Amino acid sequence: MGPLGTTLKHQDITGERRKEDESNLCVMCAASSFAWMEPLTQWLKTEVNATTSDISWLASSVEFSDVVFVVPCSLLADRWGRRTVLLLIGPLCLISWALAVFTRGLIYLYIVRSIQGVILGVVFSVAPMYTAEISSSKIRGCLGANFSVMWFLGTLYTYATGHYSSYQYYIMYLAIIPLVFFITFIFMPESPHYYFMVNDNTRAASAMKWLRSGEDISKEFTVTQKAVLNDMKQKGSWVDLFATRSDRRAFYIVQIVAFVRYMSGLTAIIAFASDTFASDGDQQIKPEQFTLIMGSVLCISAFFSSFLADTVGRRRLLIYSTIGAAISNLCIAIYFFLQEKTSFNVQTIVWIKYLGVLSFCILSNIGFGQLIQTVQAEFFPTHTRCIGGAVTGITSAIFAFIHLKLYHIFIEVFGVYMNFLTFSLVSLIGAIMTIKYIPESANKSLAEVNDNIKKIIDVPLIEATVSAVGNEDIESLLKQGATSLLNGTIQPVLKPSAKVSKKAGGAITAVL
Repeated sequence: MGPLGTTLKHQDITGERRKEDESNLCVMCAASSFAWMEPLTQWLKTEVNATTSDISWLASSVEFSDVVFVVPCSLLADRWGRRTVLLLIGPLCLISWALAVFTRGLIYLYIVRSIQGVILGVVFSVAPMYTAEISSSKIRGCLGANFSVMWFLGTLYTYATGHYSSYQYYIMYLAIIPLVFFITFIFMPESPHYYFMVNDNTRAASAMKWLRSGEDISKEFTVTQKAVLNDMKQKGSWVDLFATRSDRRAFYIVQIVAFVRYMSGLTAIIAFASDTFASDGDQQIKPEQFTLIMGSVLCISAFFSSFLADTVGRRRLLIYSTIGAAISNLCIAIYFFLQEKTSFNVQTIVWIKYLGVLSFCILSNIGFGQLIQTVQAEFFPTHTRCIGGAVTGITSAIFAFIHLKLYHIFIEVFGVYMNFLTFSLVSLIGAIMTIKYIPESANKSLAEVNDNIKKIIDVPLIEATVSAVGNEDIESLLKQGATSLLNGTIQPVLKPSAKVSKKAGGAITAVL
């Protein structure tokens, strides 16, 4: 391809990313809704008379409505469309900020957190689905990684405005994000996958043309339509998540990544950064200053890591990040253990804390921090993608709630160090599970990802015993590599290269 062709291809990809970045503004809405209370710890104690326990409950209570509404949101995405459900985020955010700015008291704050939990439920169940379905396979990993970029950009926005603004102005600044999202996202099209699901091929083609900026979509249209229709032959249900070995494997893969993402420390660090870094008495850098540094590192590392997802590969990044996170968390745990349980002067090694936290931010971002949404959208087939997203939303919310609630309990019972020691163990478990169970999915279509899972779990040696001796029809099918007889049922599991031999007594052995 000549320079002009390369330039045009780059422009197409850049244009496609720009369009889908507009959809990811909803992630900034969710991030600001989740993290907005972090700069308000002292304000809550003085203005609302909140205790440490109250603040802990306020931080974690957002997950309650997340759990309750994540399933209805996913089901509505199949009924109303992904775009329509995502548009609800704008009004919901504005309502929550209006309530926050005009009221005071813990009861009202719990109501605000409940509304924000609904926002999280929509974003984490529907946004990854929409992003995966409107993006081409060549940049789907980048766009999924952009979810993390926008999340941490929203987090940094709350740190920057919350620590240096009055309460009223802070809330007004936060209200700008959903307003911009609603104005820009209203011009985005519905997912072509959804149009195929409702048999509206004309609108599917129109949406795909708009998303691909005039590129030839004939091949992609045919492949996508065929994949969606094949998946939709089965009506998706909760049982379908566990119907076959490949379905179960896909479900377990997504839950492994979700477990590591929400239990390895990132969520608690974002929610309780100022309190955590003020607890050791270090005066070299003020807590609010370090939260800004941390937020900036999270944004920058998430941005650069978004280019790695489709080049280095999902699996390799997950392995690197989990191992790196385990080491970083262990270093932080050692620092806080020395500070809390010994008389050692930790001010001489305070760099370990800073290096550990910043390296954890970077290493988590190159893998599990940014890939959970991509993995969720890629490994669930079309007919269970909404249901799978709903279940993953529930498990993620449960993981996050446990994570946030245990954080202060561990501090009171053991000390800060125990939290990071636990985070290190979780990361190590994630590394082992990734190496053992998670396949590569980079640069593959959604259909290819699911086909790859089915191939991986095929049993290397299948023996089928045939009661009828000399059944030439079954033996012929096996020799063609088309089917195997397993427990009396013919199933298409063998590769064309399968070797078949017939044993005495009518036993047929098919070796892949």
